[in-house]
Amino acid sequence: GSRVTIETNATIKIDFDKYPIYKSATFSMSIKLSNSGESYEKRIHPEAIERIVKSSNNHYFKFAIDKEYIQKFANQEIRSLTMMYQSSLIYCMPLGESISKLSQNDNAIIEFCKENNYRFSDRTHIRVYNKRDGV
Repeated sequence: GSRVTIETNATIKIDFDKYPIYKSATFSMSIKLSNSGESYEKRIHPEAIERIVKSSNNHYFKFAIDKEYIQKFANQEIRSLTMMYQSSLIYCMPLGESISKLSQNDNAIIEFCKENNYRFSDRTHIRVYNKRDGV
């Protein structure tokens, strides 16, 4: 009777036939964009994404971005990664490891979400605990 959300970067091909319990989980696919600095081959695994989208009962995409990245090509990259999955929800959250960094990005991300019909996801743990270690 519990709801389980699995946070994943969607790089591992899950065998939903072997582990059918995963079908009932919600998958939060936090796929890294080019602003992460990682190579495309390391961060994007189309077959893994496809399996999650087709086999899970619930999933969504979540991207961490900042205002500089919005001005470059965030929307183009997000759309190219998600265009095959039109019914999937897309969340965007501000980059930042501290309250001050979040504050530099949050309003731009909120406006970006409104303009593109995306959903905003805040980083509540940072707003509550800021940069405290061990929390």
